[in-house]
This record gives sequence, structure tokens and C-alpha cells, in this order.
Amino acid sequence: MVAAVVKQELDWDLQEALEQCGKGFSGKLYIRSSHGYEWCFHFFMGRIVGESSGVHAARRWQRLLAQGEDTTAQVVTKSIDWVEFLRDSSATLERMVKLGQITREQALSCSKTSILESLFDILHLQWLCHQSDRARLSFQLVTETNTKKEVLPWLFFRTPEIYHEALTQFFTWQQNSLGRFSPNLAPMMKGLVPLDASTEQKSLLALVNGERTVRDLAAQRSQEPIAVMQALLPLMERGVVVLKAIPDSVSHKSEPSKHAVKVVPKPLIAYVDDNPIEGKLMGSIVKELGCDYVSISDPLKALPELLKAKPQLIFLDLVMPIVNGYEVCTQLRRVALFSETPIVILTANDGIIDRVRAKVVGSTEFLSKPIDHVKIAQTLTKYNLISAVSTQSEQLASQLSY
Repeated sequence: MVAAVVKQELDWDLQEALEQCGKGFSGKLYIRSSHGYEWCFHFFMGRIVGESSGVHAARRWQRLLAQGEDTTAQVVTKSIDWVEFLRDSSATLERMVKLGQITREQALSCSKTSILESLFDILHLQWLCHQSDRARLSFQLVTETNTKKEVLPWLFFRTPEIYHEALTQFFTWQQNSLGRFSPNLAPMMKGLVPLDASTEQKSLLALVNGERTVRDLAAQRSQEPIAVMQALLPLMERGVVVLKAIPDSVSHKSEPSKHAVKVVPKPLIAYVDDNPIEGKLMGSIVKELGCDYVSISDPLKALPELLKAKPQLIFLDLVMPIVNGYEVCTQLRRVALFSETPIVILTANDGIIDRVRAKVVGSTEFLSKPIDHVKIAQTLTKYNLISAVSTQSEQLASQLSY
């Protein structure tokens, strides 16, 4: 029987929490983000003996067990009950070893890598928390008595050593200017493969489908995630590739945690433009930035549609048939609901007269076309609709499916 006798809420960081656990602690260390995400590390006599939850827990274990040339493990992963597996991965690994489904070395390697990835993700989120007051981590120790560990002793990991290894991995990631990106995000094509792309980039892009994370791609190519990101970065800077958050491969939600916070509704952004291509482009950018989006293609219906939607910010195209952006802006400012709503006019005519007139009719800001990801992100940040952290970092911190 396992009895939880002591619960401690800790105002620590990861290093301090692990140092405390390394002093002969037996029990569980819970680490929670302010967005409701949770990790749980299991300890016995100061050593880590397993972990559960975390970012992409099912995806992570599917990837780890399927690696290597041994097809037996790859077949076994298809028959695993992942919800049950994630409740106690150490016990499941032990059974798989005894049944000959995987080797002891494979079990050890998978367990260690899973712990390292979780520690890396926490270090990454902790680093982001120092840059934004919108995210924080909390730590809780649950001491257990009458604990009987029957897992194999080779699944015990020395806490200081495995923490140092994870810290080294994160420092390397950060020193290569990758701190604002998460290896749990999935690359997605947004443009054509450049003619001057290297052979390595072309072979990598052939695997990019928006459903494989950076870690998934690294495993498939037998590379480290940092190598994949270094190949992707030049393509991301050219707008060929973007990173997006994707869910875990298996839904494995446990009982709702009393520590989880309420889900905050996403800001709603509206765009009035008669050009459907422009509307679609704006929508993809706004959604990637973590906001909801409504597109209005008929300027004559703009006012009733906006009254119905009640967006937090409105983008207006200037040049439209029958009713232009100036006229729509004038109509909106006459309505009390939109008297304080930021209204941003977009146009290819970036002249002084246009800017002055836009100000006269009540627009908050004036942006020149073409629609640009950076400009839109800066605008939404300016009006506190998204964090000042980069898009990828905000995805990391907001859903940590990161």
C-alpha cells in the first residue's frame, strides 16, 4: 500500500527541486505549468525511476520504442494500450523485457531518453517563463511511505547525472540560437522548395507534412533535433517553412487536475477584404499566432458581421468595391461597441495622404501591404493580444503540446 504522508508546495526551480529529491527522497515530484500542463517524476531513494505525462507523452514513447533496426519492437508498439502504458511506463517496460518483446538495453535507453526529453522541455519552459509573466511553473513533492519498488534496478537513474545531461542538451540548443523554438513543434510547408535548397534540405522537406515534430523527423533521419532545426532555420527565415503545434498522437487525459487553470478564450481578430486569397493568408497568420479569426469578404456586410462577432481587433483593406476601408472605418467608429477597438487599415498605397486620411476617419494604425507575418505579430503584440514572446515560443508556453 502506498500512503502519501507529506505534500510540499515548493517555490523552487527545477535544479533546486531535483537537488532536494536526490537526497534519498522516495515519492513523486509534480511539476505544473500555469497553463495546466503537468509532469510527474517518480523517485526511489533519491533516484529517478520513471516519469509520466509531459509533452507528447504517447508520441514520445511510440517514437522511442520504434527506433532502431529491431522490427519486433516496432510491431509491438502497434498493439500497446497507450493509456495504460502511460500510467506506469516502468512497469510496462519490465513486462515487455520479461516477455522478450524488447531487450533490457532498449528499455534502459528508452526510459532514459524519455526522462531527458521531459527535463529538456521543463528547462525550456522555465527559460521562457523568465521572459514572460504569462507563464510560470509550480513544484510539489509528495512523499510516500510503504513504497515497494519492484522495477528492475537498471531502471534507476542518478538524479544529478541525468539532470546535468539534460541541462547540457538545453544549453547547446540555446547557444545555437534555438531557444525560441521547441523540438515538439511540427514543421509545415508554406511555400515551394527553393531551387537553391541543399540536398540535405530537400531530403528533409520530403518528410515535412505538418504531422511530424522536429523530434520525430530527427528520429526518422537518425539525427539530433538540433541538426534538423539548423537545416530548417534558413527555410523558415525565407517563409518556406513554419512551425506549428500539434496534439499528442493518443488522447490520454487523466482526471482533471484541481491545479489546472481555466482556459482563457483566444482573442478574436477580424479582417475585411474582398480578396479571398488575402483573407486566407491573413487567417493562416492570425491562427498561427494563437488567435481566432473571422474573415469578411463583403464590405457592405462588414458592420452587421462585426457586431455579431465582436472582435478584439479589426484589420481593414483600403481598396474595396462600392465601400472602401475609410468608409467602413467611419461606420465602425460611430458604433459605441467599436469606439475603442483597434482598427488597422492595410493598403499597398503607402503615401502620406493615405496615412493622414486613415487617421482622420479614426483608424488606430496603418500598415502597408503585402501582408507580413512579422508585421501582424508586432501589431497583435502591441495591443496585448499575444505575448511578446515569438510565435513558436508562445505556442510552447500556451499549450505545451508545444
